[in-house]
Amino acid sequence: MTARKLASLLVLAAGVVFLTTGCDQLTRAHFDMIEVGHAERYDVEKTIGDDHYPEVGNQWHYERVDKHLNVMIHFGDAGRVERKEWHDAMNNVHYDTATPPAESGIYESTTIRTIDE
Repeated sequence: MTARKLASLLVLAAGVVFLTTGCDQLTRAHFDMIEVGHAERYDVEKTIGDDHYPEVGNQWHYERVDKHLNVMIHFGDAGRVERKEWHDAMNNVHYDTATPPAESGIYESTTIRTIDE
């Protein structure tokens, strides 16, 4: 087999692997690219994908159960992102652009427990 044929087969194999595994746009790097106050729905879809759950109010919810990842994007009345949340339970990373009330030192929290079978 010539080197040219081998190279062609490798490129073809790489293409097949890429197409069958897909490319998940929902990454922390892409999430960080979304600018609060500037990005609109179109920008969010192009940056982290359009595979969110049906819109509830002005919020989009993305979930990756296998990665223990939940992402929420909140839109204001003008259609721009006004808040974004990244909850990665596997790596214990929680990021929220919401500003806690200045008069309160109390933060709302949720405890997640795993139930072993």
